[in-house]
Amino acid sequence: MKLTTMIVLLVLAVAFIAAYIYYPAQSQQLPVHGLGIRAKPSSGIAPLAVNLTAAGDYLDNHTIVKYVWNYGGSPIIETTSPAPRSYTFLTPGNYTVTLTVTTSSGETQSATKLIEVNTA
Repeated sequence: MKLTTMIVLLVLAVAFIAAYIYYPAQSQQLPVHGLGIRAKPSSGIAPLAVNLTAAGDYLDNHTIVKYVWNYGGSPIIETTSPAPRSYTFLTPGNYTVTLTVTTSSGETQSATKLIEVNTA
């Protein structure tokens, strides 16, 4: 093997080790495993009353302290309770409902659900 090839390999190995030490693998554990939104119904004719529930397995080492619901525009509702929410969509269209949860340590996670509101 040529000396230049060996030097290149050595430099790459040192760079790899330095990057591994400088950028250690971080846990990508999310506050809620499988966070989602249950919507009943998720489509129908306007005005459409929809019951929305946060879904997912809460992990033992995380405490959810805030739930923020965005119904595809306004209003945005902030609560500390995972209790089901009800919202009536008055105008036909497609709405993306977003739920964002925040843990006591400040981690956030979001889920979305499409609601389809049709004309009569």
